[in-house]
Amino acid sequence: MYDELDKKVEKVQAGVDEMSRYYRISRLEQENTTLILKITDDLRRRVEKLESESA
Repeated sequence: MYDELDKKVEKVQAGVDEMSRYYRISRLEQENTTLILKITDDLRRRVEKLESESA
C-alpha cells in the first residue's frame, strides 16, 4: 500500500518539477522578449532623432 502511494507521490512530484521548469523557461523567454522590445524601441527613437537632425 505504501509503495503504491510512494510511486504516485513521486509521479506527481515529477509533474510538478516539470511544470516548474516550464514556468522558469517561459518566464525567461518573456523577460528576453521584453528586453528585445525595449532595445528595439530605443533604437527606433534614436534613428528618428538622427533622421530629424539630418533633415
